[in-house]
Amino acid sequence: MPEPSSIALVIVDDAPELDRRAALLCSELGCTLSSLVPTQGLVLRLAESGLELLDLSSAGSGAIRAEFVSGRFGYRLRQGVGRREPLGRAVGAGPGSRPRVVDATAGLGRDALLLATLGCQVTALERSPVVAALLDDGLARAVFAGSSARASPADRSVAQAAERVSLIRVDARSWLAALEPALRPAVVLLDPMFPERRKSALVKQDMRVFRQLVGDDGDADQLLDAALQAATQRVVVKRPRDAPSLTSARPPDHAQDAGVTRYDVYLVGD
Repeated sequence: MPEPSSIALVIVDDAPELDRRAALLCSELGCTLSSLVPTQGLVLRLAESGLELLDLSSAGSGAIRAEFVSGRFGYRLRQGVGRREPLGRAVGAGPGSRPRVVDATAGLGRDALLLATLGCQVTALERSPVVAALLDDGLARAVFAGSSARASPADRSVAQAAERVSLIRVDARSWLAALEPALRPAVVLLDPMFPERRKSALVKQDMRVFRQLVGDDGDADQLLDAALQAATQRVVVKRPRDAPSLTSARPPDHAQDAGVTRYDVYLVGD
């Protein structure tokens, strides 16, 4: 998997604020600031519209970004997420129930935002510095869009949800293991890297690039063990619909169907 130092950061727009932000990102990530757009490899592109990741070695590969304001997912958030959302049911969110959730494999933050839209306080953990930077950018843009005087009620609602997400760049297994009893969350959500599926468009772009960044989640079963020790109510594991459960050592108590995926639910309690 590539180190952040092997990833170039390119500034697209001419703005002093972007220069300062690029310098900060390079300092945090250890990436290389480039005045020229490379012809291959992974590139972080910083513009006034946000931060995105591209794989220039793959023809036709689009930009990857955490997007909660526009696009299909942004539209979905602005339309409002009902409490019958499969993920909401899996974590136990409902009328009078807004469990505190740790999303231990946050990625680009879509599950975290869905839960935050339902009113949950979400701690999003992401161990890849580059993926965490993309998510941090997406959250900041969502909050900024909702703070505008011209913001719609829907945009303000999404901004409020984004403010309920706390991002921590950390290895989730060690973080969960070090939690003090009083800080244990009600729910831990896991979304380990799916097995490769050649027919999936996501594998061709987002997941293929993510595999380059973080590799396969070979420690997913150990992360599940840490999650079961940390959660006070349940652990929820996102899986492909036809995939086996994450571990054969303990089957899930039940599963919530979500179309092409499912949520395996492990009930825990003191």
